[in-house]
Amino acid sequence: GTIIWLDVMGTLGLYAVGVVLLARLAVSNLFPLAVYHFRHQRVRIRFDTSEVLTILGSARHLLVMQLAATIPLSAGVFLVRFFHGEAAAGVMGLAMFAAQAFLHLVAMAIRIVYPYITGPYGVELQFRRKLWAFVSCYILLLCAVTVIGLAVVVRWVLGPAYSAVLPLGICLIIGSVPLGFAWLMIQLLVAQSRGRVVAATVFLVVAVPGTWHASYTGVAVAFCSSSIAMLVISWALCFSRLNQGTTLDTIPRDP
Repeated sequence: GTIIWLDVMGTLGLYAVGVVLLARLAVSNLFPLAVYHFRHQRVRIRFDTSEVLTILGSARHLLVMQLAATIPLSAGVFLVRFFHGEAAAGVMGLAMFAAQAFLHLVAMAIRIVYPYITGPYGVELQFRRKLWAFVSCYILLLCAVTVIGLAVVVRWVLGPAYSAVLPLGICLIIGSVPLGFAWLMIQLLVAQSRGRVVAATVFLVVAVPGTWHASYTGVAVAFCSSSIAMLVISWALCFSRLNQGTTLDTIPRDP
């Protein structure tokens, strides 16, 4: 509602949107903290270096996975803004939000099946077939729905001035499909306590794009290339191990 009001007032811009998003982030985090502090128990801030290092060590695999998922898509907006200005960054930002909405819904589906992936059925062939059937149908159907939704928004809500958003958004959404499947592969790897090998995908995700500086079209091409590379590597790492007949009990754990 705030963004719509800024648009009506003619003050909508990247800086204004940034301030709104920062304020929303601050309120969404500080409000629950304030409620807990004043209504339940007083919160006392305490910093323990050893505890912080322990938390970071236990979460390193998930941190790597999150970086691999967010760097290619989000970094493009900053690079386009730096090389081509605010107008090009606006087109890239709108298209990126469509792709991010698609990826958020994919992540929700993967979270639903994640307890089964980490359970005793996670390495069974029949379960993997059912899992792939469900995820494949869901991702492909969601991709079609997202593309249609973006087309409706661009044509009947945003207007002709934003026509460049549609082809770029479609490219990013379709390019997100391999990334969605790669997320599933990464979850399987994490379930096998092989999160360390996932770190290799980050280097390809960041290094493969060589056209980030060209334009937002270059960003889309780079993102699609990284997404496909991440899927191929994740697939190879995951199924090369599972197809050897290993189970969760026999897979060596990372130290």
